[in-house]
Amino acid sequence: MNAPAEQNWLLTLAYEGGRYSGWQFQPGQSTVQGVLQDRLAALYKSDVPIFGCSRTDAGVHALSQMVTFSPPDRPSIPLENLEKALNDSLPHDIRVRSIERMPPDFHARFNALGKAYSYLIFRGDLRSPFVSGFCWPETSSLALPLMKEAASILTGTHDFTAFSVNSRRPEPDNIRTLYRIEIDEIGQFVLITVIGDGFLYKMVRRIVGFLVKAGKTRIDPEIGRRLLKEKERTTRFDTAPPQGLYLEEVFYTQEALSGYKTRNLPFLELLGLPG
Repeated sequence: MNAPAEQNWLLTLAYEGGRYSGWQFQPGQSTVQGVLQDRLAALYKSDVPIFGCSRTDAGVHALSQMVTFSPPDRPSIPLENLEKALNDSLPHDIRVRSIERMPPDFHARFNALGKAYSYLIFRGDLRSPFVSGFCWPETSSLALPLMKEAASILTGTHDFTAFSVNSRRPEPDNIRTLYRIEIDEIGQFVLITVIGDGFLYKMVRRIVGFLVKAGKTRIDPEIGRRLLKEKERTTRFDTAPPQGLYLEEVFYTQEALSGYKTRNLPFLELLGLPG
């Protein structure tokens, strides 16, 4: 008899990243991948390798971290029961949103056509304790037209060496395509959504830092064009802090990628609440 075909399941995970040293497993550190692998191992009584779509940094949040894994044959846990079993055992700041069956050759990372990251800036005078861990408080006045001008310079296919903090990558590996950068005002918040085919280490946070500096009218948006051309790393703008960044969506079809539009603050979107 032929052996049963190996199952391939896709798990959609949301987490609040404040307590974790990022997604990727690191010995001696608390990471989201490490916690999830431990819980799966406890349920299946064996190691279960998992593969995430994105290596979010320490303190960064996710609404849709996509994870593929192959469940062992024994014990047999029905897919519809595994979501509850995991959520019952995971800490409160990591939640399984859904689990679905996928073709055997599907991979959460390698099949992704693009990703959307959102970044949240709070512009109010009162630094509410209820949002401080989920945004960048910025009380300075921001000129959104200048931010949008700077964003338009960065869209397209470029070498984003200047917007990465990793200087050891070979030059061709720094080329990425940004399809759109959207900047919206929602109440006292500014929401920046960056949609691209992939991102370098801390690239989105560097882009946000540049846009905020442009919005304060303390840097010419056109400098972005020079940075891209000259691949010049600079300290003229800050890397935005991690707590305002969210891995919002991962796209596996061109239709989903082309039609995506952020409609809400990230944490409200996850709860299904109106903005």
